[in-house]
Amino acid sequence: MSKTALITGGSSGLGFEMARQLKAQDHNLILLARDKKKLESAAKILASEAGSGFIRTIACDVSDEDSIEACFKAGLYETENIDFLIVNAGVTSIDLLSDYGELTAITRDLKINLLGAIATTYLCLPYLRSGSRILFVSSGFGVVGAPGYSLYCASKAGLNNFADAMRRELLPRDINIHVACPGDIDTPMYASELEVMPEWIREKMGRGKPAQVDSIAKTILKKCFKNQYMIVPSLDVKGLMLLQKFLPRQLATRIIDNLFPRPPK
Repeated sequence: MSKTALITGGSSGLGFEMARQLKAQDHNLILLARDKKKLESAAKILASEAGSGFIRTIACDVSDEDSIEACFKAGLYETENIDFLIVNAGVTSIDLLSDYGELTAITRDLKINLLGAIATTYLCLPYLRSGSRILFVSSGFGVVGAPGYSLYCASKAGLNNFADAMRRELLPRDINIHVACPGDIDTPMYASELEVMPEWIREKMGRGKPAQVDSIAKTILKKCFKNQYMIVPSLDVKGLMLLQKFLPRQLATRIIDNLFPRPPK
């Protein structure tokens, strides 16, 4: 019997690539994203590739309570179970906290990256049976704070701890939880990030060439199916985590301070 995967942010980037690889494994796909046209285009591409199973697309905004609730009521009526929930929808904003012009801009990242992830998980819980799995796509910036990315870091760190709580809450139901913390990936979101990146970050990025999306997706999915909880597919993120784990906190903090660019005075 075919298994069903629901992927938020499934119309492009890492979400789309994971959809492609799961379809090749004969998963049914339910793709959620805000842009209806991008979803339809993604579905056409996926339908032309190897693998069986249906492809369903639902346009909704995970940060809008009414939108995502309506999406579940209208779009999942034929779905009895979700075997693999991939909480992937996210945005990145780059700026110093003091440079944001209004509070609505400040809360956007939290609404999409964190509150949207929580809402998606909550609405999917009735569809998850024993042996199913949830993958939360976080970031290396969920384990270390980077200047200029304060809101993104806050949302991803919150997502990491939410995933840890859900792992313990869902132990009695035998639902597997995974958190992926990749570094830079060659996706449309990363390309957009480069376009608006302030010069003080660009001058000392300390970041190498972004990883290929197909390779990262393959690594993440492989480790999910091996029931690994924390998945860190990028060497630079692993290095930061090792610094924090094995060095005295003050020394690790000083080293990381010097790795990241500093904003102008």
